[in-house]
Formats: sequence, structure tokens, C-alpha cells
Amino acid sequence: MIINFEELEVWKECMDYRMQISVVLKYFPIEEKFRIVDQLI
Repeated sequence: MIINFEELEVWKECMDYRMQISVVLKYFPIEEKFRIVDQLI
């Protein structure tokens, strides 16, 4: 039985995806990073 949202598989997958995006964004130019981060994260 699921007690909170953090136990949902979809939430776990989204957190993994978010971490992957963060890693990729480290290599973006600073001016682009702020624009994309505001939209994605």
C-alpha cells in the first residue's frame, strides 16, 4: 500500500529524469541555463 507520493513509481522516475536534466544543464552556457531551468525545473 502506498502511504505517500514519494512511494509512487512515477514520482521516482520523474526524480531520476530531473537529475539527468540537471547533469546536462551543467554544460549549457549561463544565459541559456537560466532560461531553460526556469521552464524545466
